[in-house]
Amino acid sequence: MKKKSINKTTMMFICLAMNLGLAACGSSQNAETDGANKSETVEEEQTPQEMNLDDFDALLSEQPLVAVNAVYEKNEYDFIYAGRVNAGLKNNSTADIREAVVAFAAWDENDLPVKFEDIVSFESPEYIMEGNYTDINLEAGGSYEEEYGFGLDNNENISRVKAIAVSFITFNDETWTNPYYNDFRELYEGKKYSEDLTVTIDEIVAPEFETATQADKTEKTTVSAAELDGELAEQPVRVTETMYTVQSDDYKSIYPDMLQAIVANESDKDIKNMDIAFAAWDENGLPVKIEGQYDFSGGEYIKEVTAEGVNLTPGGTYGESNGFGLSENCNVSEFKAIVKSYETFEGEIWNNPLYRDFCELYGGKKLS
Repeated sequence: MKKKSINKTTMMFICLAMNLGLAACGSSQNAETDGANKSETVEEEQTPQEMNLDDFDALLSEQPLVAVNAVYEKNEYDFIYAGRVNAGLKNNSTADIREAVVAFAAWDENDLPVKFEDIVSFESPEYIMEGNYTDINLEAGGSYEEEYGFGLDNNENISRVKAIAVSFITFNDETWTNPYYNDFRELYEGKKYSEDLTVTIDEIVAPEFETATQADKTEKTTVSAAELDGELAEQPVRVTETMYTVQSDDYKSIYPDMLQAIVANESDKDIKNMDIAFAAWDENGLPVKIEGQYDFSGGEYIKEVTAEGVNLTPGGTYGESNGFGLSENCNVSEFKAIVKSYETFEGEIWNNPLYRDFCELYGGKKLS
């Protein structure tokens, strides 16, 4: 058989092709290795976990907001309504909480589920009831306990209560929603209570709650508190002093505590009427909704008060004998005031150009 010979040129092409092939194979191998390394860094999916009641309670206890000490209390005036459910709140986060929602489940003495009948709702009774905790001023790391609870109708047979924090809103308008609320419902809603109850948690979520820094909170405001105070001090009609006045320690319903603002008129105008606005905080520096003595609206973070017939002449002051009477439920530790506007006897109206900055800086914001 005749053999074909390979010349040098052909041999060079073969060697070159072999080298390229090896290089290509090497690249493929490296790509596969890189892919394997990358896949190792991808977070593995969690395996669903079955939890008993103790495990689930322990999981909830580590959350940013925890409902504690859930109870049912029979009311002494049971001819009006049966009783109330209530739960305290524990704030494990670094955020100050303005309001929250808590959900309740209940059982009778035979461990059978009870439907809640809310005295202020006309909706059909449900096995899970949500209650709104508004204006609670719950500081970071603090606790909240109130006695009033949520009134019920025809629920005198409640023997056991469970509660969970559903959500909350901070004073920076950040929100948190409980990732295990649906698991709570699955575990308890319409179910007979038993220590053998279990629930499967698909994913364990880190309990941390990220809140904005103080710099982020003040970023949206146009001026700082020091800058605003400096600009207000230059206005010819301005608040020069504020006083919290206690008229009576025993008869506050008749002689309420008052917010007083002394206004100086260093303009050349005779002032007929004036609007003064207040912002207030509690002992923890959290904002308070200012509620007047005869105010049933629940109050406002910025309270505007009209003072009519002040007859404030140039060089004079107003406010030494006047003030804004507060509701007994209004817990004010510190407050600020600003002249929002005034009207002269000629009908001229002046609106304070700094009022918007005052509202943005102080309205519903923690005092820094």
